[in-house]
Amino acid sequence: MSGDLFAQPGSTLNILFPQPTVRTARSLGNTTRVDLEFHDMDVMDINALATDLNERVDAFIAEDLATDQAAGMQAVGVRRSNDAPPDTAAPNVPPRCS
Repeated sequence: MSGDLFAQPGSTLNILFPQPTVRTARSLGNTTRVDLEFHDMDVMDINALATDLNERVDAFIAEDLATDQAAGMQAVGVRRSNDAPPDTAAPNVPPRCS
């Protein structure tokens, strides 16, 4: 099993390392990823901040990108369905003023 945590010198963490369910996917190396449960953690602890950031990014992707036909996950399919060749060139960037 594996899970992510950040440790700072001098910090004390109260963590529950849960058993994975039998339906949880395992890697080729036979390891299973689990979400660690932090208890009595300060809201400014790096683990709380990282968890908050990850949840916000996940929510943004789920709400704003995955459902947006023009700019979301479906953009490649939409572009290809218009029979337009993929554009591999760098976008046109205006010259920088010195």
